[in-house]
Amino acid sequence: MENLDWKKASDKLEETIKQFDYFIFDMKSSHFKMKIEMLKNIYLFQRNEYEYIKRINELEEKLNDKKFEYPPILGYPPIIDAEVE
Repeated sequence: MENLDWKKASDKLEETIKQFDYFIFDMKSSHFKMKIEMLKNIYLFQRNEYEYIKRINELEEKLNDKKFEYPPILGYPPIIDAEVE
């Protein structure tokens, strides 16, 4: 009788250990999925940031390369810079 009780207790303990192992595995897999999602979001953010910086640099270069001609204001002729001796 005593052996039967020990066997039942041992089987129950093994079943509990298996359930605990499944629980731990589920937690680890969920944690891994969250890490993957975070890394994906970080990558997308950095990629977008790189694209924005690249676009800003292109616009700055375009702005610096362009020779500005001041448009006439209210129909007046454009301003001309001239040196006077």
